[in-house]
Amino acid sequence: MANKKRGPKPGVEKQEAFRLFVIEGMSYAAAGRALGVSRQRVQQLVRPDAATFDLVRERANSMCESCQLLLGTGEGHIHHKKKTCTQLETFNNPKNLMYLCRSCHRNAHVKMDWDAWWKKNKCRRSPVPVFTPRRTK
Repeated sequence: MANKKRGPKPGVEKQEAFRLFVIEGMSYAAAGRALGVSRQRVQQLVRPDAATFDLVRERANSMCESCQLLLGTGEGHIHHKKKTCTQLETFNNPKNLMYLCRSCHRNAHVKMDWDAWWKKNKCRRSPVPVFTPRRTK
């Protein structure tokens, strides 16, 4: 019988992924490299469980909590309001979660990332627009 190499126990892996992603501020990809797993696995480990996801969706009546768009099954995204939690249970507490459509979730992260970048680099100027519309004649 061949010995199979197994990773850390699921509970340990979950806590370590949370520590790297939330407390250390690593990206999913960087946390995955540190743990020897994929970024998708890190996302699976730190996301709320199915019961919590359903509770947040029901609280929002299957509508985006930002723009009120009615979302079908599988279209909603869970957004963590605060990423400064020190416990996984607090991080995935329904009070810390919002049910958003894809556009609002993307906009929430773009805003958060720019704010963090400007604070970290202590820049005083406003950011240069990433998208400049094409001029028509």
